[in-house]
Order: sequence, then C-alpha cells, then structure tokens
Amino acid sequence: MSARYAALLRWAYDGEVFGAGFLRSLVAGPAHEAKRAQLEALLELETRTLELVAPVAVRTLGAVDDTATLERASSYAARVASGSWDAFLSELEDGADRTLPRFEELVAVSPAVERGLFERLVEHERVVGEFARLDRAGATAAALAVVSEHLA
Repeated sequence: MSARYAALLRWAYDGEVFGAGFLRSLVAGPAHEAKRAQLEALLELETRTLELVAPVAVRTLGAVDDTATLERASSYAARVASGSWDAFLSELEDGADRTLPRFEELVAVSPAVERGLFERLVEHERVVGEFARLDRAGATAAALAVVSEHLA
C-alpha cells in the first residue's frame, strides 16, 4: 500500500465521518426545519457512503479514532444551524467541487479491487454538488431526486 493511497483513504473516510456527523446533528436539532427533507436526504447519502468506505478504511488503516472529526462536525453543524440555508448550500457546492479531484486521485491510486467502491465516492461527491446547485436554484424536487437515484 502506498503512503498516498493511505493518506487519501484516511481523508475520504474522515470526510464521510464528518459529513454524517454534522448532518446527524442538524437533523436532530431545530435549525432549518423547513429544509428537513433535504437534510434527511443528505444524511442518508452521507451515512450510506460512510458505510461503504468504513470497512475498507478499518481493514487498510486499522482502528480509526473519530473523536476529533466528530467534534469538528459538531462545531460545523452549530455554525450551519445559525446561518442561512443558501450559505450552507453554497459551501456544500464549493466543498464538493474542491474535493472531487482528490476523490478522483483516490480512484487512480487505489488497488484495482477497491476502484469500484472509490468510483462510487466520486459519484457521491458529484451528487452532493448537483444537489446543492439544484436546491439553490429552487429545484428542490429535482435535488432530492438526484440523491434518491444515487441511493437506489
């Protein structure tokens, strides 16, 4: 296993832990109540993706301590809860666009047996960005459909 593969795998795993963690916090709280369907769809997306990558991360990296990542996720959730929905969607879209090249690199450096899984992560990131773009444009039904189609 290359050091680059291990680093990218850890980064991807931490990102999914972070995403699922902050969305779990948002769904559990009162913020953005009118956007509950969108938050729940994103939480399902992040949770399922974490379930895909976690076994590979543990098998490859060993036990991983999520404490610091979950603390960052909780802090981020508090910030998102106090901000506007549009600002959150803008950050979500920017984040997806920024991280997509790293996910693509993970596919390129991964063992052949894991490539299909990591290609799914690339698609996951595209879905997150498309969801944010559509929802920001007021096409909530289309945004939710993009997530549903990916999860099907």
